[in-house]
Amino acid sequence: MESKELITLEPIDPKAAEESITEATGILEKAKQYEIKTQEGYTHIAQSLQIIKGKLKLIKEKQTELTTPINTAKKRVMDLFRPALDAYSEAEVVAKNIMKIWDDEQDKKIAQQQEKLRLQTAKKEQNRKDRLEERAKEAEKQGDKVKAAKLRAERDGVSYQPPVVAPRQKTEGIHYKEVWRAEVVDKSKVPLEYLIPDQKALDKFAAMSKGNIPIKGVKFSSERVIASRSV
Repeated sequence: MESKELITLEPIDPKAAEESITEATGILEKAKQYEIKTQEGYTHIAQSLQIIKGKLKLIKEKQTELTTPINTAKKRVMDLFRPALDAYSEAEVVAKNIMKIWDDEQDKKIAQQQEKLRLQTAKKEQNRKDRLEERAKEAEKQGDKVKAAKLRAERDGVSYQPPVVAPRQKTEGIHYKEVWRAEVVDKSKVPLEYLIPDQKALDKFAAMSKGNIPIKGVKFSSERVIASRSV
């Protein structure tokens, strides 16, 4: 386990950054006015570029110098609380799993109760229809077709709705949300708009092959980029 020493940071004076901003803004304004009319002018801008590269290097080094202790402190803070976070996260998963099992069991019981009521109601409805049909047949035997027709009309209108099982009592602060996910089972059939080309791999292949090895659907090109040393 890491040391429990206090995590401290030295104050950072923004003055150096402010001075760099002022200087960099001035150089940017000059750069916007650059014009090359002669080789000497080109050389002058090339020298300015080397100075700019040097300034960039110095600022990045200063950033690293100032942020390294910050990043180190952040890592220590994250590590300091990680055991508690891991324990709480695991406890959350355990609690949710147990609750999900209980919920599934209760929902299954309710569904079984509802199905039982449906079957009972359906049986009651069918018994009523059967009795009416028996009476209709008896009326026919006695020659009373009108009564038989009325009984059959009544039979056809019989419709019982099963009672609805009371829903479970909701627990405050707990609710379910539907989460949908996608799983690619056959990449060859996935529409193109959902396929993301690996640009990094393609650029690496382009640099390696220099565009001499074609890839279907890919156009290779190159451009000249100025590389400059810093001073």
